[in-house]
Amino acid sequence: MADRHPKRQNAGKGKGNQGRGRGTGRNSGDPRRRQPRQPDPTEGGGNSKKQLHQKNERLLTKPGPMFNLTVHQPFKEENEFMAYLRQRELPPDLDFEIDSFKPSGFSTLISIHFPSNTAYRDFITWIRETRKVGFLTHIERVEIARASKEFIEKNLQIIEEKSNHIVALHQEKVLKTKEELSTFCGTEQNKKKTKYIPFQEYERKEMHKNKLEEKISELEAQQREFEKSVAKIKKEFEKLEDRMVKQKEIDQLLLEYDIEYSRLEQALPIYARRTDIVETVLENQVWQLEIERCIEILQWELKDRSDHCILPLHGKLQTEEQNKIFKETPQGKRKIVISTNVAETSVTIPGVKYVVDTGLAKEMRYDPDKKVNSLKVVKITKSSADQRKGRAGRTSPGKCFRFYSIEDYNNMTAASVPEILRIHIGHAILKLLQLDVNPIAFDFVEPPPNNSMETAYQQLVMLGAVKDGKITNLGKWIAKLPLDPNLGVLVYNAIQKKIGLEAIIIAASCTVSGNLFYRAGTQEQKDTSDKLKIQFCHSKGDHFTFLNVFKRWHYVEEKEKRQWCLNNSINGRAMRNIRDTVNEIRVILNKEMKIPIKFELKDITSNEETLQKLLFKAFQANLCYFLGHEKAGYHFIDKDQQMIIHPSASFQSLALYPKWVIIEKVLNTSREYAVNITEVNEKDVNEALEKGELEFDITDIKRKRLQQIHKEYVGQQLQRQFVGPRWKHAKDIEKKLKTENKDSVFVIDADRDKGEVAIYAPEDKVNASKEALKNSLDPIREKIRNETKNIPIFPRCYNVKVLIGPGGEIKDLLSENDFNSVFVYCSDNEFDCDEEMLDWLNQFGEIDEFVKKSPANKNKRYRGEVIFKSSSSAKKAVAATREKTSKLQAKPPFWKIDDSGLFKAKLQWCRRKPQPYGFVQIKNEDTLNTILTLCSMVKVSVGGTQVRISRSREKIDELYVQGINDLVNEDILREGILEAFNISDEDVGRTFIPRKRIFTTPDILDIHRRRLEQQIGQYVDKEKFRIFLRDPGPRDFDFTGYVTFNDPEEGNETCTKLHNKITIGDNVVSVVPEVHSRMYVLERVFKRVEKEIKDFCAKNPDKAKYCITPDCQMVYKVCTEGGSRFVCLLCQAVICSRCHVEYHTGQSCAVYERKKQIDEHGLQEWLDRDRLNRDLCPKCYVLIEKHGGCLHMHCTKCNIHICWLCKAIFESSNECYAHMLENHGTFM
Repeated sequence: MADRHPKRQNAGKGKGNQGRGRGTGRNSGDPRRRQPRQPDPTEGGGNSKKQLHQKNERLLTKPGPMFNLTVHQPFKEENEFMAYLRQRELPPDLDFEIDSFKPSGFSTLISIHFPSNTAYRDFITWIRETRKVGFLTHIERVEIARASKEFIEKNLQIIEEKSNHIVALHQEKVLKTKEELSTFCGTEQNKKKTKYIPFQEYERKEMHKNKLEEKISELEAQQREFEKSVAKIKKEFEKLEDRMVKQKEIDQLLLEYDIEYSRLEQALPIYARRTDIVETVLENQVWQLEIERCIEILQWELKDRSDHCILPLHGKLQTEEQNKIFKETPQGKRKIVISTNVAETSVTIPGVKYVVDTGLAKEMRYDPDKKVNSLKVVKITKSSADQRKGRAGRTSPGKCFRFYSIEDYNNMTAASVPEILRIHIGHAILKLLQLDVNPIAFDFVEPPPNNSMETAYQQLVMLGAVKDGKITNLGKWIAKLPLDPNLGVLVYNAIQKKIGLEAIIIAASCTVSGNLFYRAGTQEQKDTSDKLKIQFCHSKGDHFTFLNVFKRWHYVEEKEKRQWCLNNSINGRAMRNIRDTVNEIRVILNKEMKIPIKFELKDITSNEETLQKLLFKAFQANLCYFLGHEKAGYHFIDKDQQMIIHPSASFQSLALYPKWVIIEKVLNTSREYAVNITEVNEKDVNEALEKGELEFDITDIKRKRLQQIHKEYVGQQLQRQFVGPRWKHAKDIEKKLKTENKDSVFVIDADRDKGEVAIYAPEDKVNASKEALKNSLDPIREKIRNETKNIPIFPRCYNVKVLIGPGGEIKDLLSENDFNSVFVYCSDNEFDCDEEMLDWLNQFGEIDEFVKKSPANKNKRYRGEVIFKSSSSAKKAVAATREKTSKLQAKPPFWKIDDSGLFKAKLQWCRRKPQPYGFVQIKNEDTLNTILTLCSMVKVSVGGTQVRISRSREKIDELYVQGINDLVNEDILREGILEAFNISDEDVGRTFIPRKRIFTTPDILDIHRRRLEQQIGQYVDKEKFRIFLRDPGPRDFDFTGYVTFNDPEEGNETCTKLHNKITIGDNVVSVVPEVHSRMYVLERVFKRVEKEIKDFCAKNPDKAKYCITPDCQMVYKVCTEGGSRFVCLLCQAVICSRCHVEYHTGQSCAVYERKKQIDEHGLQEWLDRDRLNRDLCPKCYVLIEKHGGCLHMHCTKCNIHICWLCKAIFESSNECYAHMLENHGTFM
């Protein structure tokens, strides 16, 4: 080598070249290297990104290929590694240089520099083909070069010249805008002054002036941002000087500069920059459920970004949760608030710059037709739209994005509907009657509709507040209370029964009942809230539940009320509002009616029926009857309408469905829900009918109750097709029956576990129900009866299949590559409907069946599976749609093909990268304290990287390890800790490294599959291999898949070529062949081989031995030097191949034998009592006990000097003290 490259020998004598390979390589100063062209300073003024990268390529000199070689065998230093290679007959003509050497537990990371690609291939071929090297390796190519001082200076010079050029151009824009502003202001001053000018003209001029001022401010801010970013990039460049730098590091910095240059050149708005992220985005939604759904969608869409925080805002939030929106947004993060119209006027959120307005709001209105308060979704008014717009940009410019057109805005009402048109006006009528004013003749500013007046008047008559057009004493009494007439009557009657306080609490609760229980957050938090709610639920209904909650809250100490509400998912603010309302009513009763109500809560179990009856009397117009099935709900008698119990009702939590109930409110969404429900005794209903207080035919009402008309037992397939996805088909049947049979309710129920399908209907609809069920089930039965199915001849063997038709008749025989079904992929734009798509596919042959995709399938292009009558038709469809220009792609079901006889290779690459920290559990507290003490004095490396170790804040028995690199996993971290501190494997418990969170959609998986097909297709015809990627679970660290080749020889050759050649993003894809070949061996040959192996082991016990596990046939090679760890492939036992026992992690064989002897004499316990001052001599393993003094110890048996901290050994005490001073900084 010296004769061939005389100059290289001199170049290799520089710093850091000791222990290098033969013909140590050249550095970047090699005089034979082509010198880079000196750049022309005038070229710096250009704005082309390509130009700057070209300069970089000319300046950066690459000294040849650099590779990271991970050797799965421990070497302490370079000389040991080189000696190992030379002992294995390292060819003398191999040319390479070791750039860096990092021991890492049981692995070693070596950066090797080759002068050429040929030299690299020769080295790899020698390692892999000679099989003389006994360690495993993983090689990764690194594009790397040394960034010289000249290279850094020249790049900085180019950046400086380009920056000066673009800043000068930008300043011209600033000066031009300032001149325009100055000219405008001067022109206005020189105009003849008039006493008055039109307001619109004044507003126009002011707007133009403000616009110019804002533009100047914007341009100046852009320049400051650019200069700040350039200074940061320059600083990063300076850090790279005289370092070995990867090419992508340089490219990344240059790309960052190009982006900043382009931003300033185009004068992009400052809000588009990363450094000035929008503080807050406010979006208006209708109610809590929509807010939660919106947050879920946003979190999914923004899952890969961390520059935001999403917060909800609605009336049901706890105070602590609401206060989060007022806190300052962290630097560099955007706050997104999803709110109801509570953010419209009730609160002002600081820093809002963008508002997203849906144009809808939820509003409580009294429905005179239904005689109940209904919560409806309505369009907002112009004033509300302007209010929402005004939320944006209160402190700085902002924007409002509206989800409706300008025509919709113009058609909106100017202001919200007056309150008198939205509420129950019974209270207003009482006030007018009290003043002897006829409500019909009264001149309202906004007169309510006639039907509202009539309904309210009738209800007051029914309650006894009005009689013969005159207000009664009861009416005068309840007119003084700040309650609806219904609740006023409840309080009046309850006072007569000596349970006034309880009725007042219920009446006050009705004003905030929707916010009484707190239910928000994640699904787990909602489930917890639901469980906590059960303890308060009363079997008689919601109004008694409200009373229960208030009683429990009242008895809690005032200072503990807040925590009690948090622990029980109760809205504390709502409870305080109830208490305030109760006290207000008590004051009115005391002052106006001279009725003192003491705040003394008592047990009213004996009076529950009385209170229940009073509630019925107050709301008897809202009586409902149970229809016999939970899905059918209740029949609202007064309006002859179906109602469903709201999920928040106490009856839902307790799974109770009383026969008779009264409801207080109705919530209108996609369905009509009954809110605030209380049970009514049937005897009270009969009594009201007898007295004439209620007028309806109870027999007719009971006739509406549903009964189970018919039940059939069906198979799983029939039931699935009958019900349909998300019960769609069953709901369609119910809807059709309701249309054909007005005023009747129908319910179809299906139990998958029992295999039942049942229909519930009124007693007089038996025939219609049975006919509908029969007409729905029979076609499905016929379809199943006549369908054909592919059945493998043997289980899990799909090479040969039979096509079985009706009656078990074999229709066809499908061989290895035959198929009669295809998977169809196409975009929604190609075909308007599935029928159109099937008509297009009919050109290839008759279609037997089309199976739509499952709702769980998230692949947007997948449409379903098409089953043809014959295999030839399916093959035609696949062949005709193979080209990308085709309307759709029909793909064969290759996932069903048996690949047991094919060549398969496993594909694997990183999915969730590890975080730069981890946790290691230490079971022994003394050992943990010892480790923490040592960490403060010695440097610890794990996986070739120095780490910082401290006690975990979460768990006191865990170590918190910071600074670990991407190559370290749990096993390497565990081995690193064991080796660094020389502790037993039994002392270490759970080892955990958190991984970055990532979501994988079917579309992403499809993109990965296509990239793999494209890269593998460069080496083998795409028709000769298939790729299958497994859908990863949320916690999977790696992507896993398989590539199957038709030809085993071609597959094996391709896998060899693919080594470290396939990448997905920044990750190299591991390609590992899975050899599962079938080989037939004569029995006597098999026995002869077994005998020969047994004889060899018996004659050569120093060379080979059987595994230590009984009856295990694995043989391993006896180790005489180097690593001794051996993992049995058959039984997975970990063996020390030198001393032939279970592997002793972190201990050499000599230390293990010595400790074994110590254990036999009972000295291990003596050692463990004081690990800091008792240990073995690292050379002769004699017991040593330290009694005070410095950290230097002298072993009198083997005459060595020891550093007690790191157990390093020295020939003299001077060397030992010098080591302690340099590495530990102390002798004590």
